[in-house]
Amino acid sequence: MNSLASKPALKAALIAIAENVANTESGILPPIAGLAAQADVSFVTMLKAADYCKAHGILRGSRGRRFEIAEGARAECREMLNALGRLELPRDTAQASHVWQRLKKQLCRDLGNGVYRPGTALPPQKVLQNRYSVSFRTLKKALLSLQDEGLLEVHKKSFAVPQLSSRILHSRIVFLAIADETGKITLGGANEEFVRNLQLECTVSSVSLNLYGYFGGELDLGFVDSTAKRCPFPDDDSILGYIFLVMAAEPKLPEVLVQLAHVNKPLAIVDVSGDWSPPVFLQNRLCKHFTYAVSCKSSLTIGRFLLQGGHRHLAYLSPFHRARWSLNRLKGLQQACREVTGSSVTPVVLKRPPKIAAHYRNLTLERCDLTPLQEFYHTWKRHIPAHYSAALDELFRFTIPVRILTQAAFQHEVEALFEQAFRHADTGRISVWVAANDDVARQACTWLRRKRVAIPRELSVTGFDDTREAMQEGLTSYNFNVRALAHAVLTYIVNRESYLSRYGAKDIEFDGMIVERTSSGAAEPVG
Repeated sequence: MNSLASKPALKAALIAIAENVANTESGILPPIAGLAAQADVSFVTMLKAADYCKAHGILRGSRGRRFEIAEGARAECREMLNALGRLELPRDTAQASHVWQRLKKQLCRDLGNGVYRPGTALPPQKVLQNRYSVSFRTLKKALLSLQDEGLLEVHKKSFAVPQLSSRILHSRIVFLAIADETGKITLGGANEEFVRNLQLECTVSSVSLNLYGYFGGELDLGFVDSTAKRCPFPDDDSILGYIFLVMAAEPKLPEVLVQLAHVNKPLAIVDVSGDWSPPVFLQNRLCKHFTYAVSCKSSLTIGRFLLQGGHRHLAYLSPFHRARWSLNRLKGLQQACREVTGSSVTPVVLKRPPKIAAHYRNLTLERCDLTPLQEFYHTWKRHIPAHYSAALDELFRFTIPVRILTQAAFQHEVEALFEQAFRHADTGRISVWVAANDDVARQACTWLRRKRVAIPRELSVTGFDDTREAMQEGLTSYNFNVRALAHAVLTYIVNRESYLSRYGAKDIEFDGMIVERTSSGAAEPVG
């Protein structure tokens, strides 16, 4: 027992089991995943603690099923808690208090993660009892406390999540992001999913969301609206607040932040790069910094998922390893591997230049063999109305060639990365490729099929972002729960009191989820 007390995570897991044994009326413990969440430990750690309790006659049952409480378990738990530094089990009143407060915290987390949506009723209380494995009295106390704080409201004979805002119609929020040379706001990937969810949240709350882009050369800073028309910085009485999406540490970023600092309205900065920090002059009560897809949390979850599936040797593939988010994803995988003896992760990475198109923009069409495309266009446009070809000329003169060259250059780089991973000395042991995002993962699948590698029988592939393309191609991917992020950002803008009640003043990171599809399976090394 002394050796257990020296391991904080295992100690926390054992205490959580002991408290559940004392408080659970049904005689059956919650699932291992639920116990792990209560104790804030990993699934593997909680499983070890459950096995220890089973060996000491506190629990009975088998893995894969919920553990039952053995006869005389209460006395055994008291002895275990004494050995761990807890002199005695809390009294019944203290137990009940602890359980309902823990349930309240879990309900708050689920409200924040979008499990229960604004304007909808909660499930029946019997369903909630079974879901959280608590008594009716404990559930009722937690729900009434959330009602007192304004996070729930009475709905018929049960409870509901209140609407986000009761403000008048026609109020608007300004969404600001970087625009390209033509004035078009390019979001891409998970950012588009975030904006779609933000638009949906605004529609439900009767608030308009207006998209603006910023751009600039060496001297000037300009703004464009959603039609790519140049306009002044948006600032009028109809604006409730601003949402600023930071995708990279762009040269004009400081100037935009100075402009935003002058408006006395709520500002939500959503950082998806992790490569910068808000300046001191923005650290005031009206500014909130949000991040997603940046920390180690997502890759730690992916790593644990793969290790539980029998994989022991992983490869991390990233052509973006200049970015902090890529570095953190590797750290998360390494942390997961440290939890399981005999496992490892092999980094196969490249610090890709931030703007690859700029390196290829000056190449002539002849050198890049795009002349046939131009010839086809000039022949084809003779047969279409002149005003159509006038609009297409610009696309074929600049946009399409640059996009083709950019994609070709990127594909050349990632395929070199795939070759390196495939030829690596540890390839014979590696059973899964974890790609930096879905784009790289999809290209990896295409490349492996050309090599006649069976996915997932010989090699599993996973990604991040859970894009529509990942769904279409059956790619296992990590979903960052941008719906919950969009809801939190909007709550901060239109109802800061509700935000602080629900999330508190500290920075938060929402729980995502792994969407398992056909690209991952049981560990089978590549021959």
